[in-house]
Amino acid sequence: MPYRGETSNGSQGTPSEAARCEHDALVLAINPDTKYCYARCLRCLFRGPERPSGEAARKALLVLGARG
Repeated sequence: MPYRGETSNGSQGTPSEAARCEHDALVLAINPDTKYCYARCLRCLFRGPERPSGEAARKALLVLGARG
């Protein structure tokens, strides 16, 4: 299940784009199939992995962005 840089049209962004972003414009979404949350940065469109709670999804995106 890809999540790094996935955009609304299904194309993949580059990890370097996400690495330059502070991910300070986050939105949380819920996958209706799994009922898990994921966070997406509205600036670079970087999408984090699905997590059972919104807070866990936000933290996962920020950790991945810091490592990117």
